[in-house]
Amino acid sequence: MRKLLIFIIIVILACLCVLFFYSIQFNAETSEILFLSRDGSRSSFLLSYAQGFKLNRIANIENGIPGWKISNLVIPGAEDIILPFKEGESLVYDVYSAGLKAGQSVLTFYGEKCFNGDSVYYITFVTELPFFKDYEEIYAAKGSFLPVKIKRIIEKIGGLSTEEIDEEYDQVDFRVTIKKKGAFSTNKTTIQKDGPIYNAVLLTYLCRANPDKANKGDFKAILPTQEFNIRVSGTDTVETPLGQYPVDVFTSQPSKFTFYLSKDKERLPVKITSHTTLNYTMILNSRKNKN
Repeated sequence: MRKLLIFIIIVILACLCVLFFYSIQFNAETSEILFLSRDGSRSSFLLSYAQGFKLNRIANIENGIPGWKISNLVIPGAEDIILPFKEGESLVYDVYSAGLKAGQSVLTFYGEKCFNGDSVYYITFVTELPFFKDYEEIYAAKGSFLPVKIKRIIEKIGGLSTEEIDEEYDQVDFRVTIKKKGAFSTNKTTIQKDGPIYNAVLLTYLCRANPDKANKGDFKAILPTQEFNIRVSGTDTVETPLGQYPVDVFTSQPSKFTFYLSKDKERLPVKITSHTTLNYTMILNSRKNKN
């Protein structure tokens, strides 16, 4: 009897500890219980009791963005996020190098798409320069805009040289597997990181959807080969073919890129500058929306 009483007390204390550190959400339709970390300093967990009480760790996102579950790519609260851009938004950029127009890039947000049975965001990014074309298909988790899968086709010298790149992201174990296939060789690389892995193209969408993302201080963005601290470093005015835009200036440390988001409700990325050896600048030329 005494042992039973001690066991019950231990169970009660354990439950109180769980309630102190985690908020608990039940989903009867999916037979799941979400243990969401209250302060974001520790991992959250998702318990599925439909198939043998399977427990999954969930990656937590910084600065108040809720954690997300990789198994079905659903982010708690994602349906409540009002995006400042709509399905079908296509942004056309002039690309400048050394002050001269060198080509064009088109960034298109298609909205939600089914990927492996789950709902994700689908985005394409196409860049055309002389003797060079880069076509990217990007699948991103809803709400966090963390990449799930990226497919790229890079054509050089008018298509005489073609490289195919597949990137598969495991955001639970913070790993990305990159497969590159060229005309004469194929190689595979796995990169391990210590946190969620972002993508440079998706960073503008993340900051557009979360205006305060970098306003609260440095936001750490881990990319497959580099890590940055991103912050709002000031305001400016950018001249584009569409007119002048007052903007917030987002800079990276180390200094690798700067992007400028309009201060209006749509948070348009009107200018993007690379401070790498390529040293290019993208200026918004036109914008189209799906009718």
